[in-house]
Amino acid sequence: MAQLINYKTENQIYNDFINLVKASFVAFSLTGWSVRQLNQLFKVNVLKPTVFVSIANNPQRGQQYSKNIKNDDSLNREYHIKQEVAIKFSAARRESAHDDLQTVNSIDVLKRLKSFMQSDKGVKLLASYGYAQYRAGEITPPFFVNDDDNFQLLPSFSCTFVYTDSWQTDINKITKVENKIIGVFKNVHSN
Repeated sequence: MAQLINYKTENQIYNDFINLVKASFVAFSLTGWSVRQLNQLFKVNVLKPTVFVSIANNPQRGQQYSKNIKNDDSLNREYHIKQEVAIKFSAARRESAHDDLQTVNSIDVLKRLKSFMQSDKGVKLLASYGYAQYRAGEITPPFFVNDDDNFQLLPSFSCTFVYTDSWQTDINKITKVENKIIGVFKNVHSN
């Protein structure tokens, strides 16, 4: 039977990156902002300032490899797979006529999140979750509001991270060796 060592489910990935966003809020003293998965249902017209996290893709990168591990009382084979996960971060905040020079809008919060991820503290936090940052994209600033003024396209950026899924299985121990002769034949030719 396989035993998971470090295997990230989709919900664990979401949890890791939601915690990363929350840590960036603390680092930059961003109050009034929340974070959630983008694929959860929500009402747009009552939405407070929010950063959304979504998984853009999660491909396997590299081959699966394995190694045998000997413990005091068991033998195990560990399997490892290098994975990539592309996370899309987007932000929504309704702009207001009362905004001033200190107002933090959607693009501002994404810039701060990206800066936090690339700081020493952000890199250490990602490493503690088992990720290495691989490739960060640019922030796209779409400006579109529909006719009812209740939907606005979200500025966003994607970042690719690398992690390793691993699990192990037991290797059966050799407990008994039997000496058996299995049909040994010798051909003798005479001239």
